[in-house]
Amino acid sequence: MTNRKKLKDNQKQKPPEDSVENHETLMLKALQDVWQGTKTEGELLCFLRKNVLQMNQERYANLVGISRKTLSNIENGKIQANTKVLNQAFKPLGLKVGLIPRFDNHWTKIMQAMSSHKEIL
Repeated sequence: MTNRKKLKDNQKQKPPEDSVENHETLMLKALQDVWQGTKTEGELLCFLRKNVLQMNQERYANLVGISRKTLSNIENGKIQANTKVLNQAFKPLGLKVGLIPRFDNHWTKIMQAMSSHKEIL
Protein backbone atom coordinates (compact mmCIF):
# COMPACT_ATOMS: atom_id res chain seq x y z
CA MET A 1 0.00 0.00 0.00
CA THR A 2 1.40 3.39 -0.93
CA ASN A 3 1.85 6.20 1.57
CA ARG A 4 -0.77 8.23 -0.30
CA LYS A 5 -3.29 5.37 0.04
CA LYS A 6 -2.51 4.97 3.77
CA LEU A 7 -3.00 8.70 4.33
CA LYS A 8 -6.29 8.65 2.46
CA ASP A 9 -7.53 5.62 4.46
CA ASN A 10 -6.58 7.28 7.77
CA GLN A 11 -8.44 10.45 6.81
CA LYS A 12 -11.59 8.41 6.17
CA GLN A 13 -11.46 6.69 9.55
CA LYS A 14 -10.87 9.74 11.73
CA PRO A 15 -13.69 12.29 11.92
CA PRO A 16 -12.66 15.93 11.41
CA GLU A 17 -12.14 17.93 14.60
CA ASP A 18 -15.23 20.06 13.92
CA SER A 19 -17.49 17.14 12.96
CA VAL A 20 -20.73 16.32 14.74
CA GLU A 21 -19.26 12.93 15.73
CA ASN A 22 -16.23 14.57 17.33
CA HIS A 23 -18.37 17.15 19.14
CA GLU A 24 -20.60 14.39 20.49
CA THR A 25 -17.57 12.44 21.69
CA LEU A 26 -16.16 15.54 23.41
CA MET A 27 -19.51 16.23 25.06
CA LEU A 28 -20.02 12.68 26.31
CA LYS A 29 -16.49 12.48 27.71
CA ALA A 30 -16.88 15.84 29.45
CA LEU A 31 -20.27 14.82 30.90
CA GLN A 32 -18.71 11.62 32.17
CA ASP A 33 -16.05 13.72 33.92
CA VAL A 34 -18.79 15.73 35.66
CA TRP A 35 -20.68 12.60 36.68
CA GLN A 36 -17.48 11.10 38.06
CA GLY A 37 -16.73 14.29 39.98
CA THR A 38 -13.51 15.16 38.15
CA LYS A 39 -14.96 18.24 36.47
CA THR A 40 -17.39 20.88 37.76
CA GLU A 41 -20.44 22.11 35.89
CA GLY A 42 -18.63 25.41 35.32
CA GLU A 43 -15.59 23.62 33.89
CA LEU A 44 -17.95 21.61 31.68
CA LEU A 45 -19.60 24.77 30.39
CA CYS A 46 -16.24 26.39 29.67
CA PHE A 47 -14.87 23.29 27.94
CA LEU A 48 -17.94 22.80 25.73
CA ARG A 49 -18.23 26.50 24.91
CA LYS A 50 -14.63 26.54 23.70
CA ASN A 51 -14.26 23.10 22.14
CA VAL A 52 -17.70 22.31 20.75
CA LEU A 53 -19.17 25.72 19.95
CA GLN A 54 -15.80 27.44 19.55
CA MET A 55 -17.14 30.67 21.02
CA ASN A 56 -15.56 33.27 23.26
CA GLN A 57 -17.24 34.33 26.52
CA GLU A 58 -18.63 37.59 25.15
CA ARG A 59 -20.32 35.97 22.18
CA TYR A 60 -21.67 33.05 24.20
CA ALA A 61 -22.97 35.29 26.99
CA ASN A 62 -24.84 37.35 24.40
CA LEU A 63 -26.28 34.18 22.87
CA VAL A 64 -27.65 32.89 26.18
CA GLY A 65 -28.71 36.26 27.56
CA ILE A 66 -26.44 36.58 30.59
CA SER A 67 -23.57 38.95 31.27
CA ARG A 68 -20.03 37.93 30.39
CA LYS A 69 -19.09 38.41 34.07
CA THR A 70 -21.83 35.98 35.17
CA LEU A 71 -20.67 33.45 32.58
CA SER A 72 -17.07 33.84 33.75
CA ASN A 73 -18.11 33.43 37.38
CA ILE A 74 -20.07 30.25 36.58
CA GLU A 75 -17.17 28.78 34.60
CA ASN A 76 -14.67 29.58 37.34
CA GLY A 77 -16.88 28.36 40.21
CA LYS A 78 -17.07 31.80 41.79
CA ILE A 79 -20.87 31.80 42.09
CA GLN A 80 -23.58 29.22 42.60
CA ALA A 81 -26.02 30.25 39.89
CA ASN A 82 -29.66 29.27 40.24
CA THR A 83 -31.21 26.55 38.09
CA LYS A 84 -32.84 29.03 35.72
CA VAL A 85 -29.52 30.72 34.89
CA LEU A 86 -27.68 27.40 34.54
CA ASN A 87 -30.35 26.03 32.22
CA GLN A 88 -30.11 29.24 30.20
CA ALA A 89 -26.32 28.83 30.00
CA PHE A 90 -26.43 25.15 28.97
CA LYS A 91 -29.38 25.36 26.54
CA PRO A 92 -27.32 25.94 23.34
CA LEU A 93 -25.41 22.76 24.20
CA GLY A 94 -28.61 20.72 24.49
CA LEU A 95 -28.15 20.22 28.23
CA LYS A 96 -30.13 21.12 31.32
CA VAL A 97 -29.51 20.90 35.04
CA GLY A 98 -30.80 17.75 36.71
CA LEU A 99 -30.48 15.44 39.65
CA ILE A 100 -27.95 12.63 39.51
CA PRO A 101 -27.79 9.80 42.06
CA ARG A 102 -24.86 9.98 44.46
CA PHE A 103 -24.39 6.22 44.58
CA ASP A 104 -22.91 4.36 41.61
CA ASN A 105 -25.22 1.36 42.01
CA HIS A 106 -28.30 3.62 41.71
CA TRP A 107 -26.88 5.28 38.61
CA THR A 108 -26.12 1.87 37.08
CA LYS A 109 -29.66 0.58 37.75
CA ILE A 110 -31.22 3.69 36.22
CA MET A 111 -29.05 3.50 33.10
CA GLN A 112 -29.76 -0.22 32.67
CA ALA A 113 -33.49 0.36 33.04
CA MET A 114 -33.42 3.21 30.56
CA SER A 115 -31.50 1.19 27.98
CA SER A 116 -33.89 -1.77 28.26
CA HIS A 117 -37.03 0.40 28.60
CA LYS A 118 -37.98 -1.31 31.89
CA GLU A 119 -39.22 -0.05 35.21
CA ILE A 120 -36.47 0.50 37.80
CA LEU A 121 -38.20 -1.40 40.59
